[in-house]
Amino acid sequence: MAGIDSAADLDYSLTADASLASILSTRAIGMDALAGGDVDDDEPAASPPRDDGDDGIEDLLDWLDLGVIIADAAARPVRMNRRAGAIIGRKDGLFATPFGITTAVPEETGRLRQAIAAAPAGGTRLRLSRPSGAPPLLVTVIPVRGGDAARSWVALFVMDPGAAGTPSPALLQELFGLTAAEAVFAAEISRGDGLQAVAERLAIAPTTARTHLTRIFEKTGTRRQAELVRLLMQCDRLAPCGRATASAHR
Repeated sequence: MAGIDSAADLDYSLTADASLASILSTRAIGMDALAGGDVDDDEPAASPPRDDGDDGIEDLLDWLDLGVIIADAAARPVRMNRRAGAIIGRKDGLFATPFGITTAVPEETGRLRQAIAAAPAGGTRLRLSRPSGAPPLLVTVIPVRGGDAARSWVALFVMDPGAAGTPSPALLQELFGLTAAEAVFAAEISRGDGLQAVAERLAIAPTTARTHLTRIFEKTGTRRQAELVRLLMQCDRLAPCGRATASAHR
């Protein structure tokens, strides 16, 4: 059964970054609890509008490729970014209500609540089972310091290993100067398939596929397909969750 893991077991290089945690102050988070009701996958619950100048922090959190949930010491959600709203909206392993954060397995809910309660003493990492059979959600719980000392807040960073996306062709055109055809081909290559499979999926000749790949190598500064795929998957993180790139509207 999924449970608490040591830091060495999982790659949380982003969530272990103290500078990321430092931007999560109680002032930046706000004090309003989330409204009740279900969270739709396509329209995640938005934080209440504020006029205190901190909207930029929330916009920044929406760009992360991790779900971020801010909760109080009783595990009640306070705010979340768009990625977290999408994960919760799937109702597959993690649930957030005004009455507390729960999981699909009571035992794991207990472990998560323990991790939240113990957060002031240090961070904790967990795996949360999913009824769908998809890979477990990977969760890091860290304390949020600063702001109102009378309140205790925690941040939950949630990673869905099965939700890896592909970069949009419009984004690849903008970043690397690819043609429209090359950008579509690059987006397909980012899935990790072989050259022939991509050529068949796009209904193009193998020679055309090789030409596209050669030109993409030149424009991206890569030499091997594996290196190119790694680069393209990193590019997918540049697009904020739930929002189209500016290029897509041109």
